[in-house]
Amino acid sequence: MPAIPPLFPPQATLFKLLNKAVRQDLNLPVSATGNQSQSGASQSDPENTETPNSELARIATALERIAASLEKLSGEQRDLSNETGHDDGWITLPDSNLPLSKESSSDTKPLLPLKIEQPATSKPASQPNSPANNAALAAPIKTEPQASQPKAKVPAINSKPAAKSPDPASKVQADAKSGKTPAPQAGKQSAPPMTTANNSVLLKYLKECDITIQERKKKISPQEQAYLDKLDKLALHLGKNFTECQELYQELKKNIVAPRNSFTYSLKGFSAEQNNKVQNFCRLLKEAELLEEYSYQKKPEYTVRLKASGKEQKYLCGAWLEHYVKQEVARIVKSYGNTKLRYEALANLEIIFKDTSKAELDLFFALGQEVFCVETKMRPSQAELENFLTRIKPLKLDNQALLIVVADKPEEDCQKLSQALGNVQIIRLANLEQSLTVLLKAGL
Repeated sequence: MPAIPPLFPPQATLFKLLNKAVRQDLNLPVSATGNQSQSGASQSDPENTETPNSELARIATALERIAASLEKLSGEQRDLSNETGHDDGWITLPDSNLPLSKESSSDTKPLLPLKIEQPATSKPASQPNSPANNAALAAPIKTEPQASQPKAKVPAINSKPAAKSPDPASKVQADAKSGKTPAPQAGKQSAPPMTTANNSVLLKYLKECDITIQERKKKISPQEQAYLDKLDKLALHLGKNFTECQELYQELKKNIVAPRNSFTYSLKGFSAEQNNKVQNFCRLLKEAELLEEYSYQKKPEYTVRLKASGKEQKYLCGAWLEHYVKQEVARIVKSYGNTKLRYEALANLEIIFKDTSKAELDLFFALGQEVFCVETKMRPSQAELENFLTRIKPLKLDNQALLIVVADKPEEDCQKLSQALGNVQIIRLANLEQSLTVLLKAGL
């Protein structure tokens, strides 16, 4: 079993040092081999055994015997003389930053006391007397002899806490309040700049036309927003599947006013896909609380039975189309080729002209610096469209910036209306994406 390297000099050496000091005071010879020396005891006069010198001699002899015994136990045969030629009398500890070995315990300089500043507010990583710092005392360590190295400096512990990096979300909010445009972060897709009253293209355009905005209603509550989300979901489904759901939708419109009779609608002859679209339409109507009753009868009847609740009659009569177009325009514009341009939109915007006349714009939006307007109609007449175009003349929009979306008119009727109204773009609901893409290319 290998010898355990001590923290202090070997115990035998310790007793040898004590023996040496006593014998030097008595001017007695020092044993060079570490074996017991009998000279001090055998040459002393028995009558002088009570003298102090005689007592010290016996102590020195006892110390030498203890040292010899410990030396046999540890197997260590070391010369008592100082190997470096120095006899400074220090019992030294090895450097705390160096591995412990036999060599490191005999030829080292005395350790100076270390003064470590403790932080005022933060807890240090380890305490001076922790097991991590006193590993040599806790467990034996097997090491190889290595050359003496210079002492490592103990750095002072900084009591000041490290500065915290700013929260990105807080920085964005601060920039928004100050009107600054937040810089995009590296490696991430930059979000569109926030719209404020100072950088809004739409508000700037309206101001140049001497048009003001009707003050909007108070802030929408979370409960109201949750209900609007249900209406948006219903509008999106009806708009995308208007051809399959149109007939049932027309029947529902006839029964939304009192006495609101229940009615049955047959799905016989429908494909499985058409059947699912109609059933989903009914389910979304029920979730939006627009149906008081809803049931589906499977084969052989394949019928649905409905009864309107009477709620949101304006929505069912045509406002749903505005909800749908608002969502689709946002989707189409964001998927448009030039994604670096900022998209800004105001839906159901009430504007006041200089002569105090008013108008409502279903969707007024800007892409980059270009302004566009989209109007939605269910089944408009020519007179109705002429009235609308007359009221929005102060907006100074040309035909390339105006789009009228019609839900319930044949393609041929839309073309005739367009020619009669000076080639204003009037399109069917199914052609929205194609026509809007052409509009954006022409205007940008």
